[in-house]
Amino acid sequence: MSFCSIRLLQETRQRLFDSTTITTDVVIVTHAHHIRDTQQIAKRTHALIVTTVEIAEFFETKQLRTHGMQMGGKHVFDFGEIKMTQAIHGSSYEIEGKLTTLGLAAGIIFHSEGKTIYHNGDTALFSDIQLIGQYRPLDVALLPIGDNFTMVPEDAALADD
Repeated sequence: MSFCSIRLLQETRQRLFDSTTITTDVVIVTHAHHIRDTQQIAKRTHALIVTTVEIAEFFETKQLRTHGMQMGGKHVFDFGEIKMTQAIHGSSYEIEGKLTTLGLAAGIIFHSEGKTIYHNGDTALFSDIQLIGQYRPLDVALLPIGDNFTMVPEDAALADD
């Protein structure tokens, strides 16, 4: 199975690949800001979109394959386990000229083949982030650093502890 994170896609698209050519079986979406890329990829590749219930419902109206989840929920897929975690961030998308909130932003813990990755979406630092590693020891944590819209570097360093 192959996977892509829309946030990582946005940040690396100029250097590594383009959403019009990437191939994948699953797209995991943490919040609604990158719906256009997700829709383009999933429509072309027939990828399963794993995301929050509200975003999944939006994609279902576009006849795309989805699996909706909520914070604290866990599902074991044939490619691995996904547990959805909280995140403190927006989850909106412009629909017909209006900014529309599509549920809560999320983070995910992905476990497969004995390895665990935590992708916390675009979250701010929050105290319960320390519990993430207690659920399952992490091999990799993907933390956003960007100041104005995501956590500052000092917060990311605290989250990494």
